[in-house]
Amino acid sequence: MAQVNFKVEQMPLALDSLHINQIKKRVRGRFNVLGFVDPQTKQHVAYVPALEVSGYGDNKQEAMFMVEEMLTSMFETFVNMSPLELNAELERYGWKRSKFFAKEFSAKLVDFDAKMKELNVEVSKIERFQLVA
Repeated sequence: MAQVNFKVEQMPLALDSLHINQIKKRVRGRFNVLGFVDPQTKQHVAYVPALEVSGYGDNKQEAMFMVEEMLTSMFETFVNMSPLELNAELERYGWKRSKFFAKEFSAKLVDFDAKMKELNVEVSKIERFQLVA
């Protein structure tokens, strides 16, 4: 089972980070999260653009709980993949393995305004914070 603990911090990040130790089955990282209320369903949504993961609920806590559950499941899959499969999977999301640190991955920059336009959310109504794993 993947070892993951989560905490929310208010400062958004410039760049998401990911560290995967497949031997110890441990995942650490820092991810930007966009929080907003869906204008159609009135549900609270938490969205992690760097991994294309989202959760929803009647309040922010429920949405974050769902995101954490989804990420835990995703990370469980990651630690059980072969290194080649892991590289291929993360490349699909725009991540690259570090040339100097084999367990480190870096993500492409995410255009948050463009992502919100895709989701049809008013940019002024978005809360941006980070999730630390």
